[in-house]
Amino acid sequence: MASFKYLGRNEQFRNYNFGSDLQQVTEAGLVEQLAENCDPNSSKLPPLFADIFPFTLSSACCQGFLSQPGLPHAPHPRDYYLSKLNQFLLMLFHRLFVVYDESVVEDSLRDFLKSIPDEMLPHLHECKWQEIFDDIKHKPRRWRRFLERLPAYLPSVRGLPENSVPPPPSPLEEAPILKLFGAQPVRWTDVRITARGDREIEISIAIAPRPTRRFAYSELGFESEKNGKPILAWTLLIQCLKHQGELPQAVPSRRSVVKQQWTRLRKQLKLLFGLKEDPLVWSQKGKCYRAQFNVSQSRIG
Repeated sequence: MASFKYLGRNEQFRNYNFGSDLQQVTEAGLVEQLAENCDPNSSKLPPLFADIFPFTLSSACCQGFLSQPGLPHAPHPRDYYLSKLNQFLLMLFHRLFVVYDESVVEDSLRDFLKSIPDEMLPHLHECKWQEIFDDIKHKPRRWRRFLERLPAYLPSVRGLPENSVPPPPSPLEEAPILKLFGAQPVRWTDVRITARGDREIEISIAIAPRPTRRFAYSELGFESEKNGKPILAWTLLIQCLKHQGELPQAVPSRRSVVKQQWTRLRKQLKLLFGLKEDPLVWSQKGKCYRAQFNVSQSRIG
């Protein structure tokens, strides 16, 4: 992957943003526009996406910045285009996503930007800004999916194949939960899970230096591809947490479906925590599935 010199630490660069009327907009002004103009009930593309982002990523703006005196070093056009796109995308994450892991986002964005070929750089102003806005507006918690879709927002360039920019590695594979806590759980008894309503849980690891973290079902791979709602495996997990880590066997009419979802739940928990042992086992004596991790009293809110 081709690298680039990151210009975002330079205040002159961060405030170099223009609309087609050639009026300059500082970074603070961009943030203010995001707060004021991104109405979730509106389908109209805000001026930020429709004018300022595209024009600032144009060849004219790039050349204008590179010709300015007093720059810290002699940047390459690649430095400008990718640093500016990085600035805009990070701004969207900071202002529009409800919750996300900052370190995962920054690492994934950097890998994605490095993979963009030079031939595409002069066309970045043609990014699919409407799709970007719509995806964030309608799915403010699906930041991992947004990262995976980044290549789909890039413009089509004649002579370049559609898959010329690969998607960044899946955040779940690159940074499972245990990495977010700064410690590797040795066994399931190091893990504690608490239900926070029906759509979020809190996770803590006994030996971890970092505090308890809260996650939505969509961040942990329990979201339906069809409608975005929690899948049955997530519902089973929540019911288990609400019953002190135990859940009786399903009625015969649904037993095969539930068994399949229990298998999916166990597999996903192993993936997230990096443990090989089964997190949920069947207790013949109790006639129920029993969690091997610790369960705290479920809380609302």
